[in-house]
Amino acid sequence: MRHINPSFGPPSLTGRQRAVELVKDLLIVMLACSAVYLAARTQLHTGLVPWVETLLGGEHSQQTGRLDLTRISDVVQPAQAAVCLGVNRNGEVSRYGVQYSDSLTQRLTSTTAGLVGEGLASARTCTLLSDEDWQQALRAPGIYLDYQGAVPLTALCQWLNDGVTNAALSNICAAQLVLADLGGETAVLCYKNEIDGLYYAWSTTVSCDGYFASTLEPYTDNGARFAFELDAESYGAVSGDLMVLGASTQPALYQTVTHLDLTNDSSRDDLQQALLFRTQDYMVPGMWVCREDDTLRISADGVVTYEGESSSRYPVGVLANGSMDVADLLETTHRLANDALTVWCGSTPTAQLALTEALPLEDGSWVVRYHYRLNGISLAFSDGEDAAFFLVKDGAVTSFFLRLRCYEDTGQRSPILRERQAAAALEALSGGQTLELMLCYEDTGGDTVQAAWVAR
Repeated sequence: MRHINPSFGPPSLTGRQRAVELVKDLLIVMLACSAVYLAARTQLHTGLVPWVETLLGGEHSQQTGRLDLTRISDVVQPAQAAVCLGVNRNGEVSRYGVQYSDSLTQRLTSTTAGLVGEGLASARTCTLLSDEDWQQALRAPGIYLDYQGAVPLTALCQWLNDGVTNAALSNICAAQLVLADLGGETAVLCYKNEIDGLYYAWSTTVSCDGYFASTLEPYTDNGARFAFELDAESYGAVSGDLMVLGASTQPALYQTVTHLDLTNDSSRDDLQQALLFRTQDYMVPGMWVCREDDTLRISADGVVTYEGESSSRYPVGVLANGSMDVADLLETTHRLANDALTVWCGSTPTAQLALTEALPLEDGSWVVRYHYRLNGISLAFSDGEDAAFFLVKDGAVTSFFLRLRCYEDTGQRSPILRERQAAAALEALSGGQTLELMLCYEDTGGDTVQAAWVAR
């Protein structure tokens, strides 16, 4: 047997030295992973980026978990919310309501999210409600949320319950939800179906005592009322769901601004990378074009279009039964639009992208639309176009349209009529019809936008 002189081999390590070497090895591995991640973010082909970021948990990863509560509001923040304490012996309702304020609405929504989530997860035995039943639910002790957009309840349930699904919510989109104590042991979840315009209710497991009652208790009446509770002579021409607060509102006047200089190559690269493109562009009259297997077009006025019929650049989760994962569908489309908007505005956008609708089509594809909100007030473009439009089919976004616009508060206020005067003016024009009255900004393409009452 050959004898090896110990002086030529590595010296034996003590336990402490072995621990130090192990820590060094772990640091090397972590640095290597960081290098791979940074390379993917800046240099690698777009096909590799989503995979690497999924592995390392990057901001564009297609994660299976749902959004946390701080990010749910990015996708489906209610425009209005209220807590009703019920009706007293004199028949007078007591209600705390908030609208035209992102911060107040989000605060109330966060406080009640647990109850609404349980209501959605446990919803069973759907029944049809009359208009009078719906109004009774609005006056009962409970929680009211108005999203001013058709929200898929399957997605809302998943977000509020850490991925829990409820088959009873499938293919149901609602703009308004009410979780109310109607006198039973458990609360009833009511909603307005955006497809047929009718009201429905589910039984739930939310106990009317305990946490439900204690959540409502801290709130006091601030004069919030619905139109059906007010003077019928003044509000007879408007929908009874119009919420009126005791205090008047003076919406801000905004100016439109553009921070991104598209003539600068670096600025265009930033926008392209936000949309996961890593290629050279070329200029055609009025726009820049990026072309790989698919095509991205960017115009100087902030219109961005994408076409990729069979591309998997923007994958969307598909469930085991082959149907679209609606929660992932909304997360993916909203992230794409919001990332582009953030680059275009140069900072956190003042305008919030709010869901207008997520609509399944007969061929299995989906249409997703978003509009802008400015501090809880919806914004519409005078040409009727969306802020963002997506077509999703075969597990991927195949085309989209973005209208990137940035707004800044001028410090001035938009003079508007009170609800009573606006309702009276509407009655003179309604021709006997009942219309929905809402406060809205209109962007005509000019330098400023201001709020005004509109009917629809």
